[in-house]
Amino acid sequence: MSGEQHAKTLTTLPHLFRNLEQVLEALCQTLDEEQRWAIHQPTEPNTALVERKLALLQSLEALDQQRQQRVTAAGQTNTPAGMDALLASLDDQDLTAQWKGLLQQLQRCQALNETNGTVIRQGINRSQQLLAALRGEANPDQTNYQSDGSRPSTGGRELGRA
Repeated sequence: MSGEQHAKTLTTLPHLFRNLEQVLEALCQTLDEEQRWAIHQPTEPNTALVERKLALLQSLEALDQQRQQRVTAAGQTNTPAGMDALLASLDDQDLTAQWKGLLQQLQRCQALNETNGTVIRQGINRSQQLLAALRGEANPDQTNYQSDGSRPSTGGRELGRA
């Protein structure tokens, strides 16, 4: 990397990393809020929350594209090893520590998002089971069949006819 590119990278990466840090922090906060919402109000969609999450993900993607451009402009491949090589060539311990912090924050966001997906799926399953019970249907997860291929009777009547 030329001296000019080295200097440009040293000035642009810290700013870029600060922006990434802000977006990731906002995303983690939004995912925390989404989790509370999914647990306490699982049947009510929160459109504003979903829109905020999507906007943050779009911002994160745009910032990461800028990071990728800096990595390739410095002659490195856009891989974790390429990023590590770029940081090593810059010899800036603060910048390297900032990058590691961003990776940890990203992992936290990913874990929150996976947990939220599980909570939301569980809520959907509960809602489907409740609807099936209200309709008088057998347990939708039940896979037992009688010898003639029909499902066994649940032994009760539909709640609407009780």
